[in-house]
Amino acid sequence: MHRDSPAVETRPVVVGGVTEGLACRKAGQTAPGPKRCTTASQLMLPKIDPEGLITHRSDRSGFTGLLVLLRELPPCGYFKVNAGPDGYWFKYRSRPEKGELRLTIPRLGLARRRVTREDFVMVPPRVPLQFEWKGAPGRVAQFVFSRPCLETAAAKLAIPWPLFEQLPRVSFWIDHRLEALCSLLMEETQNGCWLDPLYFESLAGALAVSLLSRVRDQHGFGRRTSAVHPGIRRAIQRLENDFSDGASLPELADQARLSVDYFARSFQMATGCTPHQYRLRMRLSRARELMTQSDEGFSLTEIARRCGFFDQAHLCRHFRRFFGITPAAFRRAHANAAEGAEPSRRTMTGWFAG
Repeated sequence: MHRDSPAVETRPVVVGGVTEGLACRKAGQTAPGPKRCTTASQLMLPKIDPEGLITHRSDRSGFTGLLVLLRELPPCGYFKVNAGPDGYWFKYRSRPEKGELRLTIPRLGLARRRVTREDFVMVPPRVPLQFEWKGAPGRVAQFVFSRPCLETAAAKLAIPWPLFEQLPRVSFWIDHRLEALCSLLMEETQNGCWLDPLYFESLAGALAVSLLSRVRDQHGFGRRTSAVHPGIRRAIQRLENDFSDGASLPELADQARLSVDYFARSFQMATGCTPHQYRLRMRLSRARELMTQSDEGFSLTEIARRCGFFDQAHLCRHFRRFFGITPAAFRRAHANAAEGAEPSRRTMTGWFAG
C-alpha cells in the first residue's frame, strides 16, 4: 500500500489463537491492539499463492528422500494453510538476511515466531501454519525430507525414531557445514540437477545426518540400538504399545530381568529419558493427536481417561508444561489455523512453508 492510500477498514484477525484487533490504519499510523502482536502487519500484507513463487525444484534429481524448492519472495506477503508438506521441512536463506519473517504453528506453540539463522525449526508433516514476511525480498529455499530419509539418518546416529517424533520441537542453528550443504543443494537444484543423481543423494544424506546430529547432542541420544539390552527393548515396546498401562519401575525391571537400578540406568542411556518420562511423552503425543481429530469430538476428560491420566487437570498440567500451551488454547489455535484455510494437496510438493 502506498503512503497516500486512504484509510482501510479491516476486521480483527486471529493468529495462533491471539486476536489482532483494530479498526483502521492511516499512513504511518499503527492500529491499536495487544502489545505482543503487530496488528497492522498481518492485515495489510497481500495474500500470496506460494506455488506461484517457485522458480526451481529438485524433482529431476530422481531422489525421493529430499525435495528442494527455490522461491523468489516479493517484498512482503503472507499465506495461511491447513496442512503443510507431507514431510519434515525447514526453510533457509543465504546471507545476508533481509527484513522480517514470522511463522505461526499452533501445534508447536509458535505464535508469530521470528525466523532467524540462529533458531531454525524443523516442522513435522501436515501441520496447520501461517507464514508472513515484510521487507524480505529474495531467494528462499525449502528443504523437505521424507520420513524414510530421516529414519535412515536417525538409525546411523542411534537416535530412537519414536523419541524423535515425540520431541515437542526440533530446532537448530546454521553453521559453516550446514551452510555449505544447503548452498550446494540449492546450486544443484538451480542447475536442473544435471549431475549424477548419486551426487544429489549424497548431499541430501549428509544434510540429514548433520541436522539430526544436533538433535542427538541436544537431547542426549547416542547409544546404538544394537547395543541395547533385549530387556530394555521389550520395556520400550511395552511403553509404546500400552502407554496407558501404569506399570511401575520395579515391574518393568522385573519383566526385563534386570535389577531396578541397572534397568533405570540402561533405559536412560538408550532413550535419553526415564521410563516415566518416556511413558508421559507417549501419553501426551496421543492426547495431542486426539485433540486434532475434530470428527471425534472427545472432551478433555475423555481424552485424559483414554491416555492414562488421572483426570483433566492432570492432563492439562503436563500438556502445558511439555508443549507450552494449554489443551484448550491448543484446540482453539488448531481450529483457528484450519478455519478458512485453503485446501492442501498434502504432498511433498505442496504448500510453501517458510
